[in-house]
Amino acid sequence: MIRLEKSQALGRIIRQDDATELAIPTWTLVREAVRAGNIDEALKFIDYGCWEDKTLHDSMVSFLDDALTHLVNFGEEEIYKVFRSRYYPVASRWLADTPGVEESLQRGIEYQRGHGGNTTVTEEADRYVVRCDPCGTGGQ
Repeated sequence: MIRLEKSQALGRIIRQDDATELAIPTWTLVREAVRAGNIDEALKFIDYGCWEDKTLHDSMVSFLDDALTHLVNFGEEEIYKVFRSRYYPVASRWLADTPGVEESLQRGIEYQRGHGGNTTVTEEADRYVVRCDPCGTGGQ
């Protein structure tokens, strides 16, 4: 049985499902609740799923911060090497696969929405202005 309840030990809401159901993704439970017409249950699972995603995201950002802080002990050029080897192929594919500015803007903002920050886009005569306030990293 799926149970979303407050844990006394943790002091917060957590899924306390039967062991055989604990691994069912929360987003699967959202879909099932919507299909069953149980909107209140779906909304509870959406809120919890967002919390799960943000917790994982923030943990990964913290790890990256720790890794980069450690890496700088070997010289700042090491950070450049890591980022170049990781992101040069990504940027190259992005530019090759994205036909223009509009599509690049759409893809970039899609990424920012998934990143969890507050993003706004303003169209000016000669450009788009994208503002992340705050960025999804929480300023890390």
